[in-house]
Amino acid sequence: MYFSAGTECNFNPFISEPYRMNNLTSNSVVKRLCKNMQTLLTIAYLVAVAIGMLFNYKKFILFDINIFDFAGLFDFLIAPFGDFTIALFTLGTLFITLLVYQIDLFWQKKYPTSYSKFVFNVNQHKWYAGQKYTLGVLLFVLYLFLAADIYAKYYKKNILLAPNIGITYADNAQIRGILIGKTTEYIFLLQDKEVKAIPMNALIKEIKLK
Repeated sequence: MYFSAGTECNFNPFISEPYRMNNLTSNSVVKRLCKNMQTLLTIAYLVAVAIGMLFNYKKFILFDINIFDFAGLFDFLIAPFGDFTIALFTLGTLFITLLVYQIDLFWQKKYPTSYSKFVFNVNQHKWYAGQKYTLGVLLFVLYLFLAADIYAKYYKKNILLAPNIGITYADNAQIRGILIGKTTEYIFLLQDKEVKAIPMNALIKEIKLK
């Protein structure tokens, strides 16, 4: 085989054509997997942020603190990672959700007869697929709210048993109370039966909430 001067040839006689096709297919699969993984990670993070917001709202509202009035965007973005319990629950929830989804697909594909009996043969209807996922989402949301309520009550019980801490202002004035929690701009203290929001800046000493 002859080539004129200046002609660029990428042909390698030692690489077979099937190898080239397999290599192209592998690259395509890897790219598709990477793209899907990025989408899944984004969705998982958004779900984690939503769970963190819900759990933080539930635990603070028991002390009559509406966390949305005091927290900024950054507080919510790191909400899933600011509390080990919330982070562990979030990871567990995402794992269980994916596991249940995969089991459902596997069962429906491999053992369609037993699957149909389990769902009382409603999977034979066209509307089943859409209704199944709608019901799944509703149950998932209900599960999150119930879990958040349990977590909030557990959190409050432990907070009420916690020892007092002391906070010293810039003018050396001191205040003591039980630390409820904090955001990037506020510290929340329970002093006797009063709930106080203390700004991080020195312009305002405290805000009584309860």
